[in-house]
Amino acid sequence: QKRLLIFLVRVRIRFCRIFCYSASMHCIDMLCADRHLGKVDKASLSQQTLMEMLIAGIENKESIMESTETIDDYTQWWDVTTNEHGQVIEIEWSDFSLVGSVALQWLPETVSNLYLNLNSLDGAIDLTALPYALIEIDLHSNKFCGTIDLQHLPERLESMDLSYNNLSGLLHMHALPSSLTSINLGYNSFEGSVDLALLPRKVELLALSFTGLSGTVDLTHLPDTLLHLYINGNNFYGETYFTKLPTALVRLDVSDTDLSGIIFRQKGTTVNTRSSCVKIR
Repeated sequence: QKRLLIFLVRVRIRFCRIFCYSASMHCIDMLCADRHLGKVDKASLSQQTLMEMLIAGIENKESIMESTETIDDYTQWWDVTTNEHGQVIEIEWSDFSLVGSVALQWLPETVSNLYLNLNSLDGAIDLTALPYALIEIDLHSNKFCGTIDLQHLPERLESMDLSYNNLSGLLHMHALPSSLTSINLGYNSFEGSVDLALLPRKVELLALSFTGLSGTVDLTHLPDTLLHLYINGNNFYGETYFTKLPTALVRLDVSDTDLSGIIFRQKGTTVNTRSSCVKIR
């Protein structure tokens, strides 16, 4: 009888855990589905709820936690860093073999660093409601698709890597945060031309390699701080003036384009003009 009682207690505990998990995820799914019916105030939601909404679309949640039984305690998830108040400040899920989608609009406002690179995440990404505290976001080497809005990024953002995805649409780069120093959008499927005249004045790296961009490109108003510029592998064409390149420039790549013009050798600068009409003197 004692063994039977212990067995029944264990079964009941297991059932309660499964039921609570299912009920919790059902509520999360309802919140995610209803977000278009009315604006939900993120401040009214707990960090636990926000984290569960963030990962609601991930198919293999077991990859970021010891077991799905710990889903109700985000502080026990793998590589989630919290501050002294238990608030999430960093999520480092790089190369976790994650599959599915993420709802970035539900990131807790306290998150300053987000690393989801080297996974198989897909779907659209909403960059319009990222945390105010966000400093670095790395989503490279996934399968994210659709258009992106770069005009409503967090004011404190310093580094953004969205390279090696399936992003598309036009690139509007005239309203980027002034704090940005590194921008990597390479190896995507954008379209149209790009305006580089109003880049943040602190930018050190701009990578637009193989992005499907076209048209002429103006390189006469680049930030003085720019060290690395990659615009290779695009459909850019036409006479280009290289006479006002930043003196700090270390690397310039205009290869595999239809650009033309003359670049005068500059000490400390490496230039790649292969398969273009640009000449070096």
